[in-house]
Amino acid sequence: MKDQLKLLVDIRGLRREAKVGLDAAAELLGVNRSSLARIETGTKPSLIDALKIARFLHLPVEQIWSFAEKKRATKPGRGKNGSSS
Repeated sequence: MKDQLKLLVDIRGLRREAKVGLDAAAELLGVNRSSLARIETGTKPSLIDALKIARFLHLPVEQIWSFAEKKRATKPGRGKNGSSS
């Protein structure tokens, strides 16, 4: 199973509310235009892009994206270190 990264803030809505176009927003943020468009629709950002957006919005990354780590299944009869019980 893959880890999940959920967008908690409507970045596109904030940008539109501020009447800033995608090109201008990407330039202000210092990110690629196509990357910003994908991020706005829920694609996982790179760590660098996430930090740039968080810094620009004056929010911690954790208030913009929620990270849900999926538990990895272990084989029956095996402990954490892989030895039999």
